[in-house]
Amino acid sequence: MQSRLRIPRRIGRMLALACAAGLWVSGAVAGCSRVIEVPVSPAGRLVIVEDERVEGVLPELLREQGALIGCQFRFRVVPRARAAQAVFKSQMGDIYLPAMRQPERDATHLFLALIHQSLAVATERAHAPVPADLNKLLADKGLRGIFVRGYYFGAAYGDFVERLLADKRADIVPDIEAVSRMLHAGRADFTLLPFVTGQGALDLSPRTPLSQTAFRIEALEAEPLMENGVYLSRRNLEAADLVLLTQMFERAQAEGAVRRAYLRHYPAELVERLRF
Repeated sequence: MQSRLRIPRRIGRMLALACAAGLWVSGAVAGCSRVIEVPVSPAGRLVIVEDERVEGVLPELLREQGALIGCQFRFRVVPRARAAQAVFKSQMGDIYLPAMRQPERDATHLFLALIHQSLAVATERAHAPVPADLNKLLADKGLRGIFVRGYYFGAAYGDFVERLLADKRADIVPDIEAVSRMLHAGRADFTLLPFVTGQGALDLSPRTPLSQTAFRIEALEAEPLMENGVYLSRRNLEAADLVLLTQMFERAQAEGAVRRAYLRHYPAELVERLRF
């Protein structure tokens, strides 16, 4: 079932004013005032980095929808934590993706939810499975977790990682590739990832068919769905560009372009587990 993006009231007023002022007209190309900067790091099939090429669900969605409104995007490959720093601290990035909403970021950045999905536990298929339950994972003192610096999948995730760190049962690494290698080597037992978009994220070759993945992913029991989307920088973007990009994402969701972008990279039975 399609759901409209929840647009904050202030941005909604900006959209209405932009329409009245003729910043865009249906079928016409208004255009962003400059190239939009998007720092990225590999994120499964959401962001695929091969040589100098940046592809995957979200970059392809941006290019496709940007062409319709006259906006261009420049993707710069950096570690995940540096991408967050570029957008939220140093003001050298305009869009942060993929993103989970964090309330402390909302004062200076606009979050747009594109999908909702479950949190999941991921393990190496060659090793023993672990419980798909946060409380049971915490209770088993023999289990060790590993997590990517800069990843955030909601308050329950953050609290869980902090408790493991306090118990000296977790490692924090700079990228998803390091998580994959440590799980494969048996130096950690599990990580946490979104259930659908985490599929294939741990494979060192991003084009590995999901049927051949070396990892299992199980949705966690009794955990609420997570909002996944993008952050737009209110500090960096001109007001007209912020309005254009907000409308771009809203239209992409309403017209099914977001769903089609996921279907290009994930099997239909997995996409059915997402809520748009």
